[in-house]
Amino acid sequence: MTAVANGRSPFGWQTDDQQALVRRLRQQVAEQLAESGERLSGADRDARIEQLVAAALNEHARAELAAGRMPLAPPAEAQVAQAVRDALTGLGGLQPLLADPTITNILVQGPVVWCRHTDGSKTRMPAITASAEE
Repeated sequence: MTAVANGRSPFGWQTDDQQALVRRLRQQVAEQLAESGERLSGADRDARIEQLVAAALNEHARAELAAGRMPLAPPAEAQVAQAVRDALTGLGGLQPLLADPTITNILVQGPVVWCRHTDGSKTRMPAITASAEE
């Protein structure tokens, strides 16, 4: 799936760079969890993932500053952190839709996502995956 002309990814709020960062951090945190050998579940696992995501984002910000670039703005960093957590503890791109109490039905066909709301309206949403395989 390709980005649209304005530099935004097909995921709505995320730029292509942010989407790449989400993928990289998701991989990094998953590897750290696996390497630690910790057998955590439930709230303990979620808390450990929260710590690892925060540490990874701090490391990313330090690297950006060291390279003379601005780190992510706080709202963008919060969105990246949530996307990584959703990928590791929830249902990835579906998680925000499932958490929305106004959504009663979700239809996903490849990159096309439609939501039906409690008021009966339908809304086309941004894609929730980077590819058909995902």
